[in-house]
Amino acid sequence: MDSEPPKLEPKDYIGRRTRKTRQMRPHPLRWVIKIVGWTFVITIALSLLSGTMIPRMHTGFALLILFFFVAVGVFFDILGLSAATADTRPFHSMAARRVPGAVQSLRLLRNPEKLTNFCNDVVGDIAGIISGATASVIVTRLAHDGSAEMIFLQVLFSAVVSSLTVGGKAWGKAIAVRHNVYIVKQMGRAVYRAQKLKKRLSGEKKG
Repeated sequence: MDSEPPKLEPKDYIGRRTRKTRQMRPHPLRWVIKIVGWTFVITIALSLLSGTMIPRMHTGFALLILFFFVAVGVFFDILGLSAATADTRPFHSMAARRVPGAVQSLRLLRNPEKLTNFCNDVVGDIAGIISGATASVIVTRLAHDGSAEMIFLQVLFSAVVSSLTVGGKAWGKAIAVRHNVYIVKQMGRAVYRAQKLKKRLSGEKKG
């Protein structure tokens, strides 16, 4: 007569499930190495680009670039905070009703720390670097090197850029906390449309 299989206590079952789940999850060090590498490459590329192109731009266009990157930093800060604070329950309901973008929103919310790290840290730091480089170019054009006027303009532009960035992020955080579900829903829809467009283009290429 075959012996009965050993009965597992709840704690043993939970322990085995936990070990299995840990083995299936990718090690966080991989994400750290990947994001450090991408940040390194993107920062070098954009720094070289800003160092060669921005000095040749008109001062008015350089001002537009400056405010654009400040706005980019604020925008991605909103996205990152929304993903970190949004509740997943509304998206489970939307996914059950097959709402376009709901599944993509749930995938974004599975790893909020990665999305927050990318939006708030990577994009935020890069936007800050470009903003600083652009501000330096504008100051150099408006004043002579070493003059008291240039020092004053450097301090003034640094204060303006910092104030706009901090004030914009404070305003954005209030929006992100109040409308996090709506914002993540729009992010999911954007990913859904991008995937749909990618499939359409790949189908056209095969055809």
